[in-house]
Amino acid sequence: MRQFIEFTNPQDGGPVKLEIAVYAETINSNLIDQLIKKGFVFTSIDADSLRAVREADYDVVMKSMKELASMGFAWNEERRKNEI
Repeated sequence: MRQFIEFTNPQDGGPVKLEIAVYAETINSNLIDQLIKKGFVFTSIDADSLRAVREADYDVVMKSMKELASMGFAWNEERRKNEI
């Protein structure tokens, strides 16, 4: 499962933060390479899960979110609505 975990947009104009997770799926080097190219930093990683964070300007993070959505990432609530 590929999931958006947290989106933080500070009111002081600082960088926007997006945290993602992948779990219950085999983590392959292609996915890792794609996330690295998008500027994500891994906070944990093992054979079947990972967590990563991207901090950047709002527009950059929003572009990353759109690209990740096309790769199957979704907010937990969105995934639940689609399954019902």
